[in-house]
Amino acid sequence: MPTIAGRYSNQCLVLRQLPPPDDLSDLFDSLFNNLGYNSLAHYKLAYYISAMERENLDRNFGFILNDVSRLMRTTFDRRAKSIGLTRSQWWVLTHLYRRDGLVQAELAEILEIERPTLGRLLDRLEAKGWLRREPDPDDRRVKRVYLTDEVKPAMKSLRRIAADLRQQSLEGLNEKERERLVDILIHMKTNLLNLSMADKSKT
Repeated sequence: MPTIAGRYSNQCLVLRQLPPPDDLSDLFDSLFNNLGYNSLAHYKLAYYISAMERENLDRNFGFILNDVSRLMRTTFDRRAKSIGLTRSQWWVLTHLYRRDGLVQAELAEILEIERPTLGRLLDRLEAKGWLRREPDPDDRRVKRVYLTDEVKPAMKSLRRIAADLRQQSLEGLNEKERERLVDILIHMKTNLLNLSMADKSKT
């Protein structure tokens, strides 16, 4: 036998998109003929279930973490455009700043993009004079990617944008709370990496 939440899942999907009405009766009456139920009580029940689900999502860690990541990324994108960088470009530069001299194939894997796509992206950055590609001394078939001195002003701007965004996003938290937050995220990352390794070992 289906649960109450299951019976009204379709109604919940519709009502979840709407703001809480001033008059529930008016809202449910207006939707009465479209949802196919013959009782105003059904609509009220569906709305209250929807409201409870919405509250749970507002406190759901996974949703919150995803939203925080998305908002930080889009805000950074918007600010990086002011210095003429797209998301894919600053992402490449950031990874090379952390690990200069990456193998081109390894960089494609880290960025989760196809090698031809990365090749075109590197072509554009190389045309700006911001990076160079050199053969690996041990295997000349392998290309390593290095940042050049010309990219330093852009990297300085990126670091300033990142620092400002971190400060603004953590506003209201003291130093101890910030360190605790980072510790928790590192702990979660370790757990997830361990899970990933365990899953791969089973395949």
